[in-house]
Amino acid sequence: MALMDSVILPMIAYIRNYKLSLNWMWIPSIVYAVQPWIFKYSLGFTSMTVMNLLWDVSSDLIVSFIGIFIMKERLNMYQIMGIILAITSIIFFGIGRGGVEEYIS
Repeated sequence: MALMDSVILPMIAYIRNYKLSLNWMWIPSIVYAVQPWIFKYSLGFTSMTVMNLLWDVSSDLIVSFIGIFIMKERLNMYQIMGIILAITSIIFFGIGRGGVEEYIS
């Protein structure tokens, strides 16, 4: 799901900045219509909380790196610290076999 975001969000940014025609908006619309079904399937592997946080943070990191390295966006110190904290959160979710769930249940 995060990989879908990493393709679709930059595409929407290109459409917004008039580098792609508005006619391309049908692609993000269809992709985002499919995501709830993928999320539903993924709930068979972990809890809603863990899946949503991993999806959101992973997507944020991937899209941020695309923004920084491909779209040449700039970040201030607080935004860089936010990215470092996002990476740290994924590490904490991966601790142990059951992830964070085994510690809070």
